[in-house]
Amino acid sequence: MTLGSIAKQVLMRRGGEVRNELTTAFAWLCLVTAAVAMPAAAEATPRTMVQDTVRAAYSSLARPGAAQPTSKRDARTVGIDTSRTAVSFASPFLPPGHWAYGAARRLEALGLAPAGFGGGTRPRTERELAQLFDQAELQAELQSPELAPLVRGYRLRFLDEFPRTSWAVTRGEAVAGWELLGGRARAGYERHRGRVETGIGYDPETDWTGTRPRPDRRESMSSITANAVFAPYLALSVTPANRGGRWELDAGHVVANRGPLGLWLGRRSVGFHPGIGGGIVLTESRAFDGGGIFLDSPVHLPWILRHLGPFRLDFLLTRIENGDRVRRPWFGVLHATVQPHPRLELGMARGDIFAGDGNTPITLRSMAKMIFGFHAGEQGEFNNEVFSVYVRARSALSGVPVVVYLDWGMDDSAGAWFNVPARVIGVEVPALPGIPALAVGAERTSFAPACCDNTIWYRNWSLRGGWTASGQPLGHPLAGQGEEWLVYTRADLFQANLNLDLRLFTRERGSENLLAPERTGRSRGGRVALEGRLGGALSFFFHGALEKGAAGWREDSLGVGLQVVF
Repeated sequence: MTLGSIAKQVLMRRGGEVRNELTTAFAWLCLVTAAVAMPAAAEATPRTMVQDTVRAAYSSLARPGAAQPTSKRDARTVGIDTSRTAVSFASPFLPPGHWAYGAARRLEALGLAPAGFGGGTRPRTERELAQLFDQAELQAELQSPELAPLVRGYRLRFLDEFPRTSWAVTRGEAVAGWELLGGRARAGYERHRGRVETGIGYDPETDWTGTRPRPDRRESMSSITANAVFAPYLALSVTPANRGGRWELDAGHVVANRGPLGLWLGRRSVGFHPGIGGGIVLTESRAFDGGGIFLDSPVHLPWILRHLGPFRLDFLLTRIENGDRVRRPWFGVLHATVQPHPRLELGMARGDIFAGDGNTPITLRSMAKMIFGFHAGEQGEFNNEVFSVYVRARSALSGVPVVVYLDWGMDDSAGAWFNVPARVIGVEVPALPGIPALAVGAERTSFAPACCDNTIWYRNWSLRGGWTASGQPLGHPLAGQGEEWLVYTRADLFQANLNLDLRLFTRERGSENLLAPERTGRSRGGRVALEGRLGGALSFFFHGALEKGAAGWREDSLGVGLQVVF
């Protein structure tokens, strides 16, 4: 069954209820759209004046027939400042799934990103992405003129969504004082069916509950995101949402910056991995209440370590729900990357679930043993660790840009590194020859079965919920022992005003998987996301996902709606 037929069946079976929910959501969005549009009908708003000013600053690049720069010297001749250093100020993180993440990944793979930007998945701030789009357009004009229209489309669309941040980056001047940065409002319809929570226990034969069903959800959805800044040191973003008449906080965080070092507190979705399908340690599939530190700009390490190139660091600390014996354990993730060569990125991610109510108490000794990679507690019960390292390299084959990456991980024991590893290996072409708007790629993921006295992937005898939070996998969506093949494509059409992301996969899960035994065996599925501008500040979004198992189970989700930026 196709994703389109899923939507058709929902409307046929529950037409009256769905129409009522959509009518309510659409009316709410129309009110917001009208409130945003009315000032524009009378006079230019500060937002539009900022947009017009920034667009004018790039007129030398966009003017038809203008002489195009072929070197940095020529760029200075037409008024483009190539010596400007990156300005630093606090700005909010963009939410996962935002179209700019996919654009940023493509630009890095095409060699148009600043040094140290990195091509893997990690949270990005508004300022960092504004800096990327600001520099990438100039680089495209100098190096790859055929890519310039696409890159310009990215920058102009980002400018329309985040004019104040883009203006500050373009001028090289930090935002000053307290200011509302704008935001976005969304309204639509969501549906989730066939979801399950992972099992609890360890041994597949004697100590395993199997999966537990989660309730289906069909409801209208509306949300509003508001961003503010007290520059240059503080930024705030908050996203309350209403689903089926229930208000909840989807996300909300405060960011504090001092130079390249940043601190955040609040509720955010976080993930770190080089590939598309997910990470061995952490995939951005859920929001965490916690905090952490990060480097908003790359730095160079001292002494001989400077030869490692630009260095980045992210750290997350939170508490989660896990299993049936230990309550509210801590969860921490450290992610770091270096770039010893402009075409080569090396990274690592390490996560630990540790302590918690009912577990061995936190002591200096147990923390030291955990930090240095030893089993902590009396019998190793104190913590559960997952660790991975990855390499990501880009090159060109017969003039075609190509990126290859390998993520290699282990669970708990050093011997697992060789005996029972997890591997994610992929290749992507960020721009097809003659069709620069289209990117394609393929990825294979595998988690080995337990052997040689090594532990089962994503399971733990003490922290019995395994590598999960509230019954949802923290790592790769394959969820442990098994194999996945994934192919994907991304199309950024009509000067990046229409974005399509399509992924198709086949999976084979083993008896030691977190979703066993109900989802053991082969399954097939995919995911599609479509987002496009309808004019001005208004755009639409659609996302759907489907996975169907050979054993007869299925899980699907659907989301559709409208969005207005303000």
